[in-house]
Amino acid sequence: MEKLQTLKHKVFHALVWNSFEAIAYQAILFTHQCLLFWLIDPSLYAAQSTLFAVSFLGITLLNAALESAMISPFLTVITSQKKFKSFFLQSIALQALILFLGTLLIGLCTAQCTFTFFARDLITPLWVFVLALFITSEGTKKNLRALLHLAFQNKQTAWIEVGNIIAYVSSIWIMKLLSINFSLLTLTLPFLIVSVITNICLLKILYQYYATLPQLLPTESDSDSFTVVNSNRLFLYGNELSRLVFSSNFLLPFFACTSGLKQAGIAAFVNSVTHCATFFIQKIFGASGAALFAGTTASSLKTKQAAFTYLNQKCFYVLLSILMLFSINFPHFIRLKIGTGSLHTLTLTYIFFLAHFLENIFVVYERLFAAEKKAHYTLFCNLMSLLGCCLLVLCCTSFSMIIILLGCITLRFAAFLGLALSAKKLWNLNFTFSYKNSEWIAPVVFSLLCYCILFFKN
Repeated sequence: MEKLQTLKHKVFHALVWNSFEAIAYQAILFTHQCLLFWLIDPSLYAAQSTLFAVSFLGITLLNAALESAMISPFLTVITSQKKFKSFFLQSIALQALILFLGTLLIGLCTAQCTFTFFARDLITPLWVFVLALFITSEGTKKNLRALLHLAFQNKQTAWIEVGNIIAYVSSIWIMKLLSINFSLLTLTLPFLIVSVITNICLLKILYQYYATLPQLLPTESDSDSFTVVNSNRLFLYGNELSRLVFSSNFLLPFFACTSGLKQAGIAAFVNSVTHCATFFIQKIFGASGAALFAGTTASSLKTKQAAFTYLNQKCFYVLLSILMLFSINFPHFIRLKIGTGSLHTLTLTYIFFLAHFLENIFVVYERLFAAEKKAHYTLFCNLMSLLGCCLLVLCCTSFSMIIILLGCITLRFAAFLGLALSAKKLWNLNFTFSYKNSEWIAPVVFSLLCYCILFFKN
């Protein structure tokens, strides 16, 4: 249990620094998006948002869940410098090459197509090259951050990420002060430049961590960790793809293609608001959960049970606090943005928010199954719920959107229940849900305070 206490101490500090990073990063980005939405042409805002969404969608597709696949072999990888170096070259460096060449190939093939596309003017050799660099840099940054989080280097990565967003936002508004006209290129290039600089900083921290590893060679062959990563990676990648249809990085480009850029601009802003709620959970508990369960892969069952209960309790406390805040204040917040809306509009918007937000109940379970190389359980539950949602949409076309969304939420809850029962069977994990009444004072007071402010503002 001494090892568990050490892990809990590290995870607690990881949660603190991840929380700082998430709050600071999202606050700066959200303010920037609001100002940008109100100051530039809606079509340009939509084009920029859609371009970024397509890029991050490309990262998800081409990265093939590498950041999740690194969890299970991490303890083996850090047994020596040679092992770590071999893993880095065979996984992260090779993946960067795949990201670059994959984007070039997809971009050049797309340029030969004749179908009508909202960004057909952007599918030029120059933009394909820029997007290849963009996706390679952001994908590599995602993998480097995941590896550093597994090593509990959260303090350094938090400061780098906050500095990253400050540098990007500052460069955009400095151009505004210098009367440089905004265009898709001027909104994209600063992000790319800052991303490359961020990768250099992350590589420096990773090298410093690498220098602390023992030089003694492990008895295992160098190919062991690489084999484990890729054998488990197939299921993890399938899991990501099965959840992709619930992602805004898929929905926003689709909306832009079908409804036009002006409508997509409004959708992008609403998506930014909804993303604030989910961003914190994934940023805070996703990385911390991966690090915690990576450290317990070789531990006893009792240690794994205690680690899961510790993190899951904290995750659901934050989930319920955010849900309370948004539920109490959602009607006033929506009216603040779109004016007085009908009950149907408010209800539909709130259920749409729930459909996205409740995806976060899976975060701790998914990290546990990934670390224990049981990702096929997660994949099965997600595929079954996805199939159910597709059948619901196809067979219930006469039903209102509210009923369909509620049906999809019910199916996702069923998938979560299936995952929880699987965890119970595999590791005898109970879904405990006990909090002191005093722990709810702060969330309730803050939610009511926000309600009063928005009530008088409306």
